[in-house]
Amino acid sequence: MPTVLFASTLHFLVNFYLYYTTTVANVAEVSIRQFINNSYVMRGYSAGIDLATERWLWTLCLNGIFLGQAISSTTTAFFNERLGRRCSLIIGITAVLLLNVVDVIAIATHAPIIFIISRCSGYFFTMISGPAANMLVVEAMPKALRGPAMFFSGLTYNIILITASVCATDTVLGHHLPMLFALGLPFSLLALLMSVWLKESPTYALLTARDEKRAKHSLHFYHGRIVDVEEMFKTMLREEELNVKRNSSGGTKISDSSLFIQIKELLMKRHLRKAVLCSLCAMQVK
Repeated sequence: MPTVLFASTLHFLVNFYLYYTTTVANVAEVSIRQFINNSYVMRGYSAGIDLATERWLWTLCLNGIFLGQAISSTTTAFFNERLGRRCSLIIGITAVLLLNVVDVIAIATHAPIIFIISRCSGYFFTMISGPAANMLVVEAMPKALRGPAMFFSGLTYNIILITASVCATDTVLGHHLPMLFALGLPFSLLALLMSVWLKESPTYALLTARDEKRAKHSLHFYHGRIVDVEEMFKTMLREEELNVKRNSSGGTKISDSSLFIQIKELLMKRHLRKAVLCSLCAMQVK
């Protein structure tokens, strides 16, 4: 139970900014569009901006998640494989926290362009912190608990969704945009503190960083002092050998796992290009 609670708490805190701000932007649409228009009235546009420009700015504000995450998806593997899960998590959460502050300041100072850029940048870093948290949780806990932990972690999305939907209504904080977006700051701060407290994934420390001492400390941190370290090391090494054999039998060399080679394969192989195209089309329909 403590392990499942740990995974759920980490997912809740790390993903709060992403789910909360996305939902809030949809529910508080009228208030955000008024904020965009009024900001230009204060700059001397007595009649405000035209409807087409307002729609474009609103669309960018709402769909910045796709732009930011699309760009970030090309760097996620680099951060997690080169810097480690914990370091990537800290970098992503720190950036999200700072950009959330920029969101609030931009609203308070009537700067919609800065607000839009900040949101896109925030979503960029959620694609670094989110996958890092997922990999850290999966690699740090026993196999038997991975399924339940990820299941309960997925339920945190519903909690955040309900929280954002209620807070963004006109009767709560819908007409107070700075306070509405500032509500995410405590959760990002708690996520950062928790990330600093955590240790690196034992799997990453042993198999990628090749640091047995660090992996041992990590196992003791996540599994307790009673864990059989040598047996856990043998299990992880055995899993790595199976993955190597599986990749070899599939015709992919383990050395071909770099980001650029994977992108090259996606572009050069016809069936992979079709899969990417179908995925992009599905995202647009959604």
